[in-house]
Amino acid sequence: MLQIIISFTCFVGGSFMPIDLLPKGIRVFSKFTPQYWALQSIDTGNVWLSFIVVLFALALFTAGTFKTKNFID
Repeated sequence: MLQIIISFTCFVGGSFMPIDLLPKGIRVFSKFTPQYWALQSIDTGNVWLSFIVVLFALALFTAGTFKTKNFID
């Protein structure tokens, strides 16, 4: 299941094809994927965009920690 989610977010985030080729509705959704921000950071050379990717990682790590804690208890 995780592989499907990762593949979908990679596709939507622009890892497989340029975002400009995607429909407008999907382009709006792509800004909510960490892949989009990582690719934007690489394309523009803007290091500050990498912090958005770090924030994604921290949010997912925190959510996973709480989920695991509740699962173990």
